[in-house]
Amino acid sequence: MPIHDVDSLLNQAIVHHQDGRLQKAESLYNTVLELQPDNATACINLGSIKRVLGQIKEAITILQRAVKIVPNEAGAWFNLGNAFTAQKKWKEAVKAFAKAVKLEPNLIDAYVNWGDALASAGDYDTALDIFQTGLKESPNHPGLLSNKGNVLLRQHQTTKALPFLKKAAEAMPDDAIMARNLANGHRLSGDPISALDILGPLINRNPNDVDARCMRALALFSMGHYKRAWTDYSMRWHSSLHEAARPFEQQPWSGQNLEGKTILIWGEQAVGDEIMFGTILPEIKCMGASVIIETEYRLVPLFRRAFPNYKIVGRTNPPHPDLFSKGIDFQISIGDLGQYLRPNFSSFDRNRPYLKSDIKQTKKFTNEYCSLAKGRMRVGISWRSGIEHAGIERSLDLLSLKQIIGYEDIWWLSLQFGNIDDDLAKLAKDESSVLYVDSYVDPLKSMDDLAAQINCLDLVVSVANTTAHIAGALGIKTYVLLPYVADWRWQNKGEKCPWYPSVTLLRQTQPGNWSSVINDLMESIKNHSL
Repeated sequence: MPIHDVDSLLNQAIVHHQDGRLQKAESLYNTVLELQPDNATACINLGSIKRVLGQIKEAITILQRAVKIVPNEAGAWFNLGNAFTAQKKWKEAVKAFAKAVKLEPNLIDAYVNWGDALASAGDYDTALDIFQTGLKESPNHPGLLSNKGNVLLRQHQTTKALPFLKKAAEAMPDDAIMARNLANGHRLSGDPISALDILGPLINRNPNDVDARCMRALALFSMGHYKRAWTDYSMRWHSSLHEAARPFEQQPWSGQNLEGKTILIWGEQAVGDEIMFGTILPEIKCMGASVIIETEYRLVPLFRRAFPNYKIVGRTNPPHPDLFSKGIDFQISIGDLGQYLRPNFSSFDRNRPYLKSDIKQTKKFTNEYCSLAKGRMRVGISWRSGIEHAGIERSLDLLSLKQIIGYEDIWWLSLQFGNIDDDLAKLAKDESSVLYVDSYVDPLKSMDDLAAQINCLDLVVSVANTTAHIAGALGIKTYVLLPYVADWRWQNKGEKCPWYPSVTLLRQTQPGNWSSVINDLMESIKNHSL
């Protein structure tokens, strides 16, 4: 076919591509490549379409072909980086974006995506450097400003993040994403009111902005405005940022009379969330219902002991066939129960300890630990959170941990889950820091053993993690050590924990500084021992 005919086909493909007729454009690009296998434009554009259509492997293959044809074409490398990003191949994406920027320093979108890939790989410092380099080329670029602000938020540098997020929102005043990013910055800096001032008008303009509504829910929860928060919180099932709902087709429960009915309540999010929302479960039986609970497998023994009249089923994918029975009248996620049963702060007065540990295992641990403690107060401690991004902020540094377990007249038991070998090796160098580790217990495998451990202690000290939830649900006196800006469930002020009556909340008075928390903790433990 003559060259001008190939060019005509290519131009037609580009027009279809620009107008959104992707399948027609894809067909024409393929025809061009059959006639001219080294047509770089067709390769690049076809690879872009493949990525948009979700055919990521094919996109990468054809874009790799493109960069071989035109190794000095920045657009080819940029599109290849986007394809690698779609497959979460961060290392390869970083190399591709770096090559694109080297070839074309003014390709600002490449800086944005390059920094994003680095941040996704956990290399926040380098990501910030890339964003800053891009800002030298384009000081008011909203994507660079907003993304740099978001990375600073991940590093818990809220004071530094807010100016970038604000400038980005000012540059694009009608952009919902920029507004949400700024609102989130205010929320994470401990200023939920400013967050609400942004989110309110945003949601009024678009009530279906589910991400804004979910964010507003968290801000409202932190202030104790539960009735308003629950409605927004229920929108999380429509957000791409949240896990998918379980595939049950029975009628959703929305507060109807349950007398003589059967209700399926299914767990969601992490183990700690299931335990926390589980404080509402005892009330369901009082409503005259037959209750089925689908939960994380490690909670099955604990829930069966706590709710002997409920049917407890371990969560599997796909779910157990029995859970699709037409004999089940209603279904609801455990996190949506609060909308109907915890509408305000005073309704939490109904919360009571509900978990029970295994009697035989608890007696075994009690005998063993009393012998080791030799009359001293038995206190369990958990000092790290494994939550991505928030884990560092919530966790105690080793120096703070040493200060706590160096307290005299206490026998300290580790309740920390995960690999703690490095921490133990460093603690071993300090003879004043003595911490007992029971190698028999692995909370990552058995929550039942952890509960038995906790139930034979006088006190528990924990950062905001699963240990705190189990101790609170068991009714053990617990001190939860919170960062300056705590997660929504702990609210933004006060010592009282609405979910667990036995939990006392101790909060940082300055970001990142545990000194005041440790002083309050030591004074509380001293008073407890008197």
